[in-house]
Amino acid sequence: MTTRTIQVTLDDSLLTEVDRATQDLDTSRSALIRAALTSFLEELRTNRMEREHREAFERIPQSEDDFAFWEAIEAWEQA
Repeated sequence: MTTRTIQVTLDDSLLTEVDRATQDLDTSRSALIRAALTSFLEELRTNRMEREHREAFERIPQSEDDFAFWEAIEAWEQA
C-alpha cells in the first residue's frame, strides 16, 4: 500500500484533544487520524447503503406475499 503525507490544519482545541487521545491510546497522531477517518468513511458507506435500501423499499413497497417465502424458510428451519 502506498502512503502519502498530507497537511491538515486543526484549531488549537482540537489538536489538544488529539494529543491527549494519542497519549491515552499510546499511538501517534497519524494512526489516530487514520483510524478516525476509516471509521467515519465506514459510517458514511453504511448510511448511504441504508438510505438506498430505504429509498428502494419506498419505491417498491413490500407486500404480504414477499414475506411468505421467508416465513416458509423459517418454519422449515425450526422443524
